Amino acid sequence: MLWMWHIVLADLKPRMKNNEYLTTKGLRFKEDLTAFDTEARNRLWPAVERARKEGKSAYFSGARAFVDVKLELVKLVLVKLALVKLVLVKLLLVKLVLVKLVLVKLVLVKLVLVKMALVKLVLVKLVLVKLVLVKMVLVKLELVKLVLVKLALVELVLVKLVLVKLVLVKLVLVKLVLVKLVLVKLVLVKMALVKLVLVKLVRVELVLVKMVLVKMVLVQLELVKLVLVKLVLVKLLLVKLVKLVLVKLVLAKLVLVKMVLVKLELVKLVLVKLALVKLVLVKLLLVKLVLVKLVLVKLVLVKLVLVKMALVKLVLVKLVLVKLVLVKMVLVKLELVKLVLVKLALVKLVLVKLVLVKLLLVKLVLVKLVLVKLVLVKLVLVKMALVKLVLVKLVLVKLVLVKMGPDATESC
Repeated sequence: MLWMWHIVLADLKPRMKNNEYLTTKGLRFKEDLTAFDTEARNRLWPAVERARKEGKSAYFSGARAFVDVKLELVKLVLVKLALVKLVLVKLLLVKLVLVKLVLVKLVLVKLVLVKMALVKLVLVKLVLVKLVLVKMVLVKLELVKLVLVKLALVELVLVKLVLVKLVLVKLVLVKLVLVKLVLVKLVLVKMALVKLVLVKLVRVELVLVKMVLVKMVLVQLELVKLVLVKLVLVKLLLVKLVKLVLVKLVLAKLVLVKMVLVKLELVKLVLVKLALVKLVLVKLLLVKLVLVKLVLVKLVLVKLVLVKMALVKLVLVKLVLVKLVLVKMVLVKLELVKLVLVKLALVKLVLVKLVLVKLLLVKLVLVKLVLVKLVLVKLVLVKMALVKLVLVKLVLVKLVLVKMGPDATESC
Protein backbone atom coordinates (compact mmCIF):
# COMPACT_ATOMS: atom_id res chain seq x y z
CA MET A 1 0.00 0.00 0.00
CA LEU A 2 2.86 2.38 0.72
CA TRP A 3 4.21 2.18 -2.79
CA MET A 4 0.71 2.93 -4.13
CA TRP A 5 0.55 5.99 -1.88
CA HIS A 6 3.95 7.18 -3.16
CA ILE A 7 2.85 6.69 -6.78
CA VAL A 8 -0.35 8.73 -6.13
CA LEU A 9 1.65 11.49 -4.39
CA ALA A 10 4.13 11.66 -7.28
CA ASP A 11 1.16 12.12 -9.62
CA LEU A 12 -0.70 14.70 -7.41
CA LYS A 13 2.18 16.95 -6.28
CA PRO A 14 2.63 18.88 -9.59
CA ARG A 15 -1.14 19.33 -9.81
CA MET A 16 -1.47 20.52 -6.16
CA LYS A 17 1.09 23.32 -6.60
CA ASN A 18 -0.80 25.13 -9.38
CA ASN A 19 -4.37 24.39 -8.19
CA GLU A 20 -6.22 27.68 -7.29
CA TYR A 21 -8.98 26.03 -5.29
CA LEU A 22 -6.56 24.28 -2.94
CA THR A 23 -4.44 27.43 -2.48
CA THR A 24 -7.46 29.67 -1.76
CA LYS A 25 -9.06 27.21 0.66
CA GLY A 26 -5.76 26.29 2.35
CA LEU A 27 -6.24 22.61 1.62
CA ARG A 28 -3.61 19.92 0.93
CA PHE A 29 -3.30 16.16 0.57
CA LYS A 30 -1.63 14.21 3.34
CA GLU A 31 -1.20 10.61 4.45
CA ASP A 32 -4.06 9.33 6.58
CA LEU A 33 -3.44 8.32 10.22
CA THR A 34 -4.00 4.88 11.65
CA ALA A 35 -6.99 4.11 13.90
CA PHE A 36 -4.79 4.11 17.03
CA ASP A 37 -3.29 7.51 16.16
CA THR A 38 -6.72 9.06 15.42
CA GLU A 39 -8.16 7.85 18.76
CA ALA A 40 -5.12 9.19 20.66
CA ARG A 41 -5.34 12.55 18.91
CA ASN A 42 -9.11 12.82 19.55
CA ARG A 43 -8.50 12.29 23.27
CA LEU A 44 -5.70 14.88 23.38
CA TRP A 45 -7.33 17.45 21.12
CA PRO A 46 -9.25 19.41 23.91
CA ALA A 47 -6.00 19.95 25.84
CA VAL A 48 -4.14 21.04 22.69
CA GLU A 49 -6.97 23.42 21.73
CA ARG A 50 -7.00 25.01 25.23
CA ALA A 51 -3.23 25.45 25.16
CA ARG A 52 -3.37 27.14 21.75
CA LYS A 53 -6.13 29.50 22.99
CA GLU A 54 -3.89 30.42 25.92
CA GLY A 55 -1.07 31.21 23.51
CA LYS A 56 1.04 28.23 24.28
CA SER A 57 2.74 26.16 21.67
CA ALA A 58 1.02 22.80 21.15
CA TYR A 59 1.47 20.25 18.38
CA PHE A 60 1.02 16.56 17.54
CA SER A 61 3.73 14.07 16.72
CA GLY A 62 2.21 10.77 15.75
CA ALA A 63 -0.11 9.71 18.60
CA ARG A 64 1.54 12.12 21.10
CA ALA A 65 0.83 15.79 21.89
CA PHE A 66 3.44 18.27 23.10
CA VAL A 67 2.37 21.45 24.92
CA ASP A 68 4.92 24.26 25.45
CA VAL A 69 7.93 21.89 25.34
CA LYS A 70 11.28 23.28 24.39
CA LEU A 71 12.87 21.90 21.29
CA GLU A 72 16.17 21.42 23.10
CA LEU A 73 14.67 18.83 25.44
CA VAL A 74 13.17 17.03 22.48
CA LYS A 75 16.52 17.07 20.72
CA LEU A 76 18.26 15.77 23.82
CA VAL A 77 15.71 12.96 24.11
CA LEU A 78 16.20 12.08 20.44
CA VAL A 79 19.99 12.19 20.85
CA LYS A 80 19.79 9.94 23.89
CA LEU A 81 17.59 7.54 22.04
CA ALA A 82 20.13 7.51 19.20
CA LEU A 83 22.89 6.87 21.75
CA VAL A 84 20.89 3.99 23.22
CA LYS A 85 20.51 2.56 19.75
CA LEU A 86 24.25 2.92 19.14
CA VAL A 87 25.02 1.23 22.47
CA LEU A 88 22.70 -1.65 21.60
CA VAL A 89 24.33 -1.93 18.18
CA LYS A 90 27.75 -1.92 19.80
CA LEU A 91 26.68 -4.61 22.21
CA LEU A 92 25.50 -6.70 19.32
CA LEU A 93 28.81 -6.08 17.57
CA VAL A 94 30.68 -7.05 20.75
CA LYS A 95 28.68 -10.24 20.93
CA LEU A 96 29.46 -10.96 17.30
CA VAL A 97 33.16 -10.24 17.96
CA LEU A 98 33.16 -12.59 20.93
CA VAL A 99 31.44 -15.28 18.87
CA LYS A 100 34.02 -14.75 16.14
CA LEU A 101 36.86 -14.97 18.66
CA VAL A 102 35.44 -18.21 20.02
CA LEU A 103 35.17 -19.55 16.48
CA VAL A 104 38.73 -18.38 15.75
CA LYS A 105 39.89 -20.18 18.89
CA LEU A 106 38.18 -23.35 17.79
CA VAL A 107 39.68 -22.99 14.31
CA LEU A 108 43.16 -22.40 15.77
CA VAL A 109 42.79 -25.43 18.03
CA LYS A 110 41.69 -27.49 15.04
CA LEU A 111 44.62 -26.16 13.02
CA VAL A 112 47.03 -27.04 15.82
CA LEU A 113 45.58 -30.55 16.01
CA VAL A 114 45.74 -30.88 12.24
CA LYS A 115 49.34 -29.66 12.23
CA MET A 116 50.23 -32.14 14.96
CA ALA A 117 48.63 -34.91 12.91
CA LEU A 118 50.49 -33.70 9.82
CA VAL A 119 53.76 -33.64 11.76
CA LYS A 120 53.13 -37.20 12.88
CA LEU A 121 52.35 -38.22 9.30
CA VAL A 122 55.51 -36.46 8.10
CA LEU A 123 57.60 -38.25 10.68
CA VAL A 124 56.04 -41.58 9.74
CA LYS A 125 56.65 -40.81 6.05
CA LEU A 126 60.28 -39.88 6.80
CA VAL A 127 60.78 -43.19 8.58
CA LEU A 128 59.18 -45.03 5.65
CA VAL A 129 61.33 -43.04 3.22
CA LYS A 130 64.41 -44.02 5.21
CA LEU A 131 63.47 -47.68 5.02
CA VAL A 132 62.70 -47.38 1.30
CA LEU A 133 66.03 -45.62 0.66
CA VAL A 134 67.92 -48.30 2.57
CA LYS A 135 66.14 -51.01 0.56
CA MET A 136 66.86 -49.12 -2.67
CA VAL A 137 70.55 -48.86 -1.74
CA LEU A 138 70.73 -52.61 -1.03
CA VAL A 139 68.90 -53.41 -4.26
CA LYS A 140 71.20 -51.09 -6.21
CA LEU A 141 74.28 -52.72 -4.68
CA GLU A 142 72.97 -56.16 -5.70
CA LEU A 143 72.20 -54.83 -9.18
CA VAL A 144 75.70 -53.35 -9.41
CA LYS A 145 77.18 -56.72 -8.47
CA LEU A 146 75.05 -58.47 -11.09
CA VAL A 147 76.04 -55.84 -13.68
CA LEU A 148 79.73 -56.28 -12.88
CA VAL A 149 79.40 -60.07 -13.18
CA LYS A 150 77.54 -59.70 -16.49
CA LEU A 151 80.17 -57.26 -17.74
CA ALA A 152 82.94 -59.73 -16.86
CA LEU A 153 81.08 -62.49 -18.75
CA VAL A 154 80.52 -60.15 -21.68
CA GLU A 155 84.23 -59.30 -21.71
CA LEU A 156 85.17 -62.99 -21.82
CA VAL A 157 82.68 -63.61 -24.63
CA LEU A 158 83.96 -60.61 -26.55
CA VAL A 159 87.58 -61.73 -26.12
CA LYS A 160 86.67 -65.18 -27.42
CA LEU A 161 84.80 -63.65 -30.35
CA VAL A 162 87.76 -61.40 -31.11
CA LEU A 163 90.15 -64.37 -31.10
CA VAL A 164 87.80 -66.35 -33.33
CA LYS A 165 87.49 -63.41 -35.70
CA LEU A 166 91.28 -63.02 -35.81
CA VAL A 167 91.68 -66.70 -36.70
CA LEU A 168 88.97 -66.37 -39.38
CA VAL A 169 90.63 -63.23 -40.72
CA LYS A 170 93.96 -65.02 -40.95
CA LEU A 171 92.36 -67.93 -42.79
CA VAL A 172 90.56 -65.52 -45.13
CA LEU A 173 93.80 -63.66 -45.82
CA VAL A 174 95.66 -66.91 -46.53
CA LYS A 175 92.88 -68.03 -48.87
CA LEU A 176 92.93 -64.67 -50.59
CA VAL A 177 96.71 -64.87 -51.09
CA LEU A 178 96.38 -68.39 -52.53
CA VAL A 179 93.53 -67.28 -54.79
CA LYS A 180 95.63 -64.34 -55.93
CA LEU A 181 98.54 -66.62 -56.78
CA VAL A 182 96.26 -69.03 -58.68
CA LEU A 183 94.66 -66.14 -60.56
CA VAL A 184 98.07 -64.66 -61.39
CA LYS A 185 99.25 -68.03 -62.69
CA LEU A 186 96.08 -68.41 -64.78
CA VAL A 187 96.51 -64.91 -66.16
CA LEU A 188 100.14 -65.61 -67.06
CA VAL A 189 99.21 -68.91 -68.71
CA LYS A 190 96.43 -67.24 -70.67
CA MET A 191 98.77 -64.45 -71.73
CA ALA A 192 101.36 -67.00 -72.91
CA LEU A 193 98.69 -68.93 -74.83
CA VAL A 194 97.42 -65.75 -76.40
CA LYS A 195 100.97 -64.79 -77.41
CA LEU A 196 101.51 -68.24 -78.97
CA VAL A 197 98.18 -68.01 -80.80
CA LEU A 198 99.07 -64.59 -82.10
CA VAL A 199 102.55 -65.73 -83.22
CA LYS A 200 101.05 -68.74 -85.00
CA LEU A 201 98.43 -66.59 -86.64
CA VAL A 202 101.12 -64.14 -87.83
CA ARG A 203 103.27 -66.97 -89.17
CA VAL A 204 100.30 -68.52 -90.97
CA GLU A 205 99.46 -65.16 -92.45
CA LEU A 206 103.05 -64.66 -93.64
CA VAL A 207 103.15 -68.16 -95.18
CA LEU A 208 99.87 -67.57 -96.93
CA VAL A 209 101.05 -64.20 -98.23
CA LYS A 210 104.29 -65.78 -99.49
CA MET A 211 102.38 -68.57 -101.19
CA VAL A 212 100.04 -66.10 -102.84
CA LEU A 213 102.95 -63.95 -104.03
CA VAL A 214 104.84 -67.00 -105.37
CA LYS A 215 101.76 -68.20 -107.19
CA MET A 216 101.25 -64.77 -108.67
CA VAL A 217 104.89 -64.60 -109.82
CA LEU A 218 104.72 -68.11 -111.33
CA VAL A 219 101.45 -67.33 -113.04
CA GLN A 220 102.88 -64.12 -114.43
CA LEU A 221 106.02 -65.95 -115.64
CA GLU A 222 103.97 -68.63 -117.30
CA LEU A 223 101.83 -66.00 -118.89
CA VAL A 224 104.90 -64.16 -120.13
CA LYS A 225 106.29 -67.40 -121.53
CA LEU A 226 103.04 -68.24 -123.17
CA VAL A 227 102.82 -64.74 -124.58
CA LEU A 228 106.31 -65.01 -126.01
CA VAL A 229 105.62 -68.41 -127.44
CA LYS A 230 102.37 -67.26 -128.75
CA LEU A 231 103.98 -64.20 -130.30
CA VAL A 232 106.41 -66.46 -132.09
CA LEU A 233 103.61 -68.72 -133.16
CA VAL A 234 101.55 -65.66 -134.04
CA LYS A 235 104.13 -64.64 -136.45
CA LEU A 236 103.87 -68.04 -137.91
CA LEU A 237 100.20 -68.48 -137.73
CA LEU A 238 98.59 -65.08 -137.54
CA VAL A 239 95.07 -66.08 -138.11
CA LYS A 240 95.09 -69.11 -135.86
CA LEU A 241 97.17 -67.35 -133.27
CA VAL A 242 94.90 -64.36 -133.22
CA LYS A 243 92.05 -66.64 -132.29
CA LEU A 244 94.21 -68.49 -129.81
CA VAL A 245 95.48 -65.17 -128.36
CA LEU A 246 91.99 -63.97 -127.91
CA VAL A 247 91.06 -67.23 -126.24
CA LYS A 248 94.12 -67.03 -124.03
CA LEU A 249 93.43 -63.42 -123.17
CA VAL A 250 89.98 -64.45 -122.04
CA LEU A 251 91.51 -67.27 -120.02
CA ALA A 252 94.06 -64.82 -118.56
CA LYS A 253 91.29 -62.48 -117.58
CA LEU A 254 89.50 -65.34 -115.91
CA VAL A 255 92.71 -66.32 -114.10
CA LEU A 256 93.26 -62.74 -113.00
CA VAL A 257 89.66 -62.54 -111.77
CA LYS A 258 90.17 -65.78 -109.85
CA MET A 259 93.41 -64.41 -108.33
CA VAL A 260 91.61 -61.22 -107.24
CA LEU A 261 88.85 -63.30 -105.67
CA VAL A 262 91.45 -65.42 -103.87
CA LYS A 263 93.16 -62.27 -102.58
CA LEU A 264 89.85 -60.90 -101.36
CA GLU A 265 89.11 -64.16 -99.53
CA LEU A 266 92.56 -64.09 -97.95
CA VAL A 267 92.01 -60.48 -96.85
CA LYS A 268 88.64 -61.44 -95.38
CA LEU A 269 90.28 -64.32 -93.48
CA VAL A 270 92.96 -61.96 -92.18
CA LEU A 271 90.29 -59.44 -91.04
CA VAL A 272 88.29 -62.20 -89.33
CA LYS A 273 91.42 -63.38 -87.54
CA LEU A 274 92.23 -59.82 -86.48
CA ALA A 275 88.64 -59.43 -85.14
CA LEU A 276 89.04 -62.68 -83.20
CA VAL A 277 92.34 -61.44 -81.79
CA LYS A 278 90.64 -58.18 -80.74
CA LEU A 279 87.86 -60.14 -79.05
CA VAL A 280 90.42 -62.23 -77.23
CA LEU A 281 92.24 -59.09 -76.10
CA VAL A 282 88.97 -57.51 -74.95
CA LYS A 283 88.12 -60.65 -72.97
CA LEU A 284 91.57 -60.58 -71.39
CA LEU A 285 91.07 -56.93 -70.42
CA LEU A 286 87.68 -57.77 -68.91
CA VAL A 287 89.26 -60.65 -66.98
CA LYS A 288 91.95 -58.26 -65.74
CA LEU A 289 89.29 -55.74 -64.64
CA VAL A 290 87.34 -58.47 -62.83
CA LEU A 291 90.52 -59.59 -61.08
CA VAL A 292 91.31 -55.99 -60.12
CA LYS A 293 87.77 -55.57 -58.75
CA LEU A 294 88.11 -58.80 -56.76
CA VAL A 295 91.42 -57.58 -55.35
CA LEU A 296 89.83 -54.22 -54.42
CA VAL A 297 86.85 -55.99 -52.83
CA LYS A 298 89.22 -58.13 -50.83
CA LEU A 299 91.15 -55.07 -49.72
CA VAL A 300 87.86 -53.42 -48.69
CA LEU A 301 86.88 -56.54 -46.75
CA VAL A 302 90.25 -56.53 -45.02
CA LYS A 303 89.77 -52.86 -44.15
CA LEU A 304 86.28 -53.59 -42.81
CA VAL A 305 87.69 -56.40 -40.69
CA LEU A 306 90.35 -54.06 -39.32
CA VAL A 307 87.70 -51.39 -38.66
CA LYS A 308 85.56 -53.97 -36.83
CA MET A 309 88.58 -54.92 -34.74
CA ALA A 310 89.13 -51.27 -33.88
CA LEU A 311 85.43 -50.89 -32.99
CA VAL A 312 85.60 -53.97 -30.79
CA LYS A 313 88.58 -52.47 -29.00
CA LEU A 314 86.68 -49.19 -28.57
CA VAL A 315 83.66 -51.11 -27.23
CA LEU A 316 85.87 -52.91 -24.72
CA VAL A 317 87.40 -49.60 -23.65
CA LYS A 318 83.92 -48.08 -23.31
CA LEU A 319 82.75 -51.04 -21.23
CA VAL A 320 85.71 -50.58 -18.90
CA LEU A 321 84.90 -46.84 -18.66
CA VAL A 322 81.22 -47.67 -18.04
CA LYS A 323 82.29 -50.00 -15.23
CA LEU A 324 84.34 -47.23 -13.66
CA VAL A 325 81.47 -44.75 -14.09
CA LEU A 326 79.00 -47.20 -12.50
CA VAL A 327 81.31 -47.75 -9.56
CA LYS A 328 81.65 -43.96 -9.17
CA MET A 329 77.88 -43.55 -9.44
CA VAL A 330 77.35 -46.17 -6.73
CA LEU A 331 79.82 -44.38 -4.47
CA VAL A 332 78.19 -41.02 -5.20
CA LYS A 333 74.72 -42.49 -4.51
CA LEU A 334 75.93 -43.89 -1.19
CA GLU A 335 77.28 -40.46 -0.27
CA LEU A 336 73.99 -38.89 -1.36
CA VAL A 337 72.06 -41.40 0.76
CA LYS A 338 74.21 -40.46 3.74
CA LEU A 339 73.58 -36.76 3.06
CA VAL A 340 69.84 -37.44 2.70
CA LEU A 341 69.77 -39.29 6.00
CA VAL A 342 71.64 -36.41 7.67
CA LYS A 343 69.22 -33.90 6.11
CA LEU A 344 66.24 -35.95 7.25
CA ALA A 345 67.59 -35.94 10.81
CA LEU A 346 68.06 -32.15 10.59
CA VAL A 347 64.55 -31.79 9.16
CA LYS A 348 63.19 -33.82 12.07
CA LEU A 349 64.91 -31.53 14.54
CA VAL A 350 63.66 -28.44 12.70
CA LEU A 351 60.09 -29.83 12.63
CA VAL A 352 60.21 -30.62 16.33
CA LYS A 353 61.43 -27.08 17.01
CA LEU A 354 58.70 -25.63 14.80
CA VAL A 355 56.07 -27.70 16.61
CA LEU A 356 57.34 -26.44 19.97
CA VAL A 357 57.40 -22.84 18.68
CA LYS A 358 53.87 -23.21 17.34
CA LEU A 359 52.66 -24.62 20.68
CA LEU A 360 54.23 -21.63 22.47
CA LEU A 361 52.59 -19.26 19.97
CA VAL A 362 49.24 -20.99 20.50
CA LYS A 363 49.61 -20.58 24.27
CA LEU A 364 50.48 -16.90 23.83
CA VAL A 365 47.48 -16.43 21.53
CA LEU A 366 45.20 -18.11 24.04
CA VAL A 367 46.54 -15.89 26.83
CA LYS A 368 46.00 -12.81 24.67
CA LEU A 369 42.48 -13.92 23.84
CA VAL A 370 41.71 -14.36 27.55
CA LEU A 371 43.05 -10.85 28.24
CA VAL A 372 41.04 -9.46 25.33
CA LYS A 373 37.94 -11.19 26.71
CA LEU A 374 38.46 -9.61 30.11
CA VAL A 375 38.93 -6.17 28.54
CA LEU A 376 35.82 -6.63 26.41
CA VAL A 377 33.81 -7.76 29.45
CA LYS A 378 34.93 -4.65 31.33
CA LEU A 379 33.97 -2.47 28.37
CA VAL A 380 30.60 -4.18 28.15
CA LEU A 381 29.99 -3.61 31.85
CA VAL A 382 30.95 0.05 31.53
CA LYS A 383 28.67 0.46 28.50
CA MET A 384 25.84 -1.27 30.35
CA ALA A 385 26.26 1.18 33.23
CA LEU A 386 26.18 4.08 30.77
CA VAL A 387 23.05 2.65 29.16
CA LYS A 388 21.41 2.32 32.55
CA LEU A 389 22.26 5.97 33.29
CA VAL A 390 20.83 7.05 29.92
CA LEU A 391 17.66 5.03 30.54
CA VAL A 392 17.28 6.57 34.00
CA LYS A 393 17.61 10.03 32.48
CA LEU A 394 15.04 9.18 29.84
CA VAL A 395 12.64 7.96 32.50
CA LEU A 396 13.14 11.21 34.41
CA VAL A 397 12.47 13.24 31.26
CA LYS A 398 9.31 11.25 30.59
CA LEU A 399 8.16 11.85 34.13
CA VAL A 400 8.76 15.58 33.69
CA LEU A 401 6.75 15.54 30.48
CA VAL A 402 3.93 13.61 32.14
CA LYS A 403 3.87 16.05 35.01
CA MET A 404 3.74 19.00 32.65
CA GLY A 405 0.74 17.47 30.82
CA PRO A 406 -1.69 17.27 33.85
CA ASP A 407 -0.63 20.73 35.03
CA ALA A 408 -1.60 22.18 31.70
CA THR A 409 -4.97 20.42 31.79
CA GLU A 410 -5.67 21.68 35.32
CA SER A 411 -4.79 25.24 34.34
CA CYS A 412 -7.13 25.02 31.34
